[in-house]
Amino acid sequence: MLFGLIGVKKTYKPNWISFEKIVDDKPYSVTVDTCHTDLVVQKTYGTVLVVTIKLEHPEAMAKEQQTINEIANDLQDTIKSFVHSFYIGSVYGDGNALLYYTLEQGIEDSIVLEFLTHTKRTYAINWADDAGWTFIKNTLYPSKKETQHTINTQMLEFVKIEHGKKSDDPLPPGIAHTIFFKDPMQKLKLLEELKACGYSQIGQTMTVKSKDEEALPFYMEVGKNSALDIDTINKQTDEIIDLLEKYTARYDGWQAMGGSIVSVVLPIQEGFTLIELLVVIAIIGILASVILASLNSAREKARNAVRIANIHTIQTAISAYYADHGSYPITPTTDPGWWRSQCPYWTSYDHSLTTGYAADDVIPGLVPEYMPSFPDDPAMNTVADTSCYLYHSDGTDYVLLDHNISDPGFSYNSFPQFIDPARDGGTDCTKVDGTAVWSWKIYSPGGACW
Repeated sequence: MLFGLIGVKKTYKPNWISFEKIVDDKPYSVTVDTCHTDLVVQKTYGTVLVVTIKLEHPEAMAKEQQTINEIANDLQDTIKSFVHSFYIGSVYGDGNALLYYTLEQGIEDSIVLEFLTHTKRTYAINWADDAGWTFIKNTLYPSKKETQHTINTQMLEFVKIEHGKKSDDPLPPGIAHTIFFKDPMQKLKLLEELKACGYSQIGQTMTVKSKDEEALPFYMEVGKNSALDIDTINKQTDEIIDLLEKYTARYDGWQAMGGSIVSVVLPIQEGFTLIELLVVIAIIGILASVILASLNSAREKARNAVRIANIHTIQTAISAYYADHGSYPITPTTDPGWWRSQCPYWTSYDHSLTTGYAADDVIPGLVPEYMPSFPDDPAMNTVADTSCYLYHSDGTDYVLLDHNISDPGFSYNSFPQFIDPARDGGTDCTKVDGTAVWSWKIYSPGGACW
C-alpha cells in the first residue's frame, strides 16, 4: 500500500509551489505538492503514472498551464474513482506538460485513455520505471546543491546583464558568499575550515534582524578572488554547503565582488590640494550614482520575480481548490461590488468604500487550506489603488488581475504570458492585440473577457 495511505488521508493538506528550473540545458516550469516531499525522497511510493500532453501554444504558457491544470485535476477525479491516488506535480517544458500521479496500485490504461480522448490533445501515458522516477525526484524534489545550481545559473545571467556583458564574455573575478549562523563560537571553527579552502572573511560579523533572528541571528561574508563562471560558482557553493552540514548555519547566496569593490591608491603626502579633493569628491559622486542605479535595477528585477512567483502560486492554489470542490472559489452575490481586492476603490460598484478586503479574504476559502497566506503585489498601494490583485468568480469560471501596476522600471512585456487581453487597448478580448496594457491576468477560459 502506498506509504500508509489511510494515515496520510486524515492529515493531508496540499502545499503547492511553483518554480523555474533548467534541466539538460532546457528551461522547465515545475509545480509540485511539497506535502509529499519526504515520502518521495525516501522512495516510499507505489505505482507512478506519467501522462505527457503536447502543448498547443508553448509561447502562451500561462493560458496553457490553466488548461492543463484543469485536465490534470479532472483526470485525478477519474483515477480516484478506481484507486486511491495523489496528483503530486507537473513539469512544463520542451513543448510538453508531464503530469505525475502516485497510485497504491496500477489501473488499466484504458481508464486513463478513455478520459484523455476527450481533451482533443496529443498525449501519451506510461508507468515510471526506476530511471523515470529518478528524473521525477531530481526535477520535482532537487537537493540543496541542485537547487543552488539552478539559482547560480539564473544569478550569473543577471550579473552579466548588470555588467552589460554578453553570455560568453568574462566577468571581473571575485565571489562573495553570505552565511547565516547561530553561535559566534561556531563561526571561529567554520571560518578556520573556510580559510583552509582558500576563503577569507569580508568585513565583520553582523547581527541581523529577521524572521530567522532567534535561530540564526548572525551572518558573515566570505570570498575568493576567483573566476566568475558557472563551474567555479557551483564548485564553491557545493563546497560551502557541505561544510555547513556540521553547523547550525545556512547558506544564503552569493554576489559578484568585481563590479562592487573599487580601490583607489593615492601617493603618500602631507595633504591634498583643493583640486585633488574636488576630483576625489567628483569620482565618489559618480561611483555612488552608478551603484545606486544598479541597486535600483536589481530591486526592480527582484520585485518582478516576486510578482511572477505570487501569480503562479495563486494559480496553483485555485486549481487545487477546484480539484477538491468541483468549482472555483465563489465571490458572494452579497458583495458590494464585482471585484474582491485589498484596494478599496475596486470593492464597490460606486467606488465609495474606503477599506478593502483583508488579504486572506480576497479569494474566499483559499487561506489557510490551500496556501498559508495571500500575497501582496510588492508595489501595492491601497491609497492610490495601484498594483492591486482583483478577484472574481461565479464558480464555473474565475479571473484574477494584477491591476494597474505602478512600479518604476516595470514593463507588462517582462512576462507577456500574463498580459490581460481584455485590458491591452485592443479590440479582441480573447487575444492580445493592443499595446496600451494596464493589467496582468490569469483566468479560466470563460473568464477571458471579464
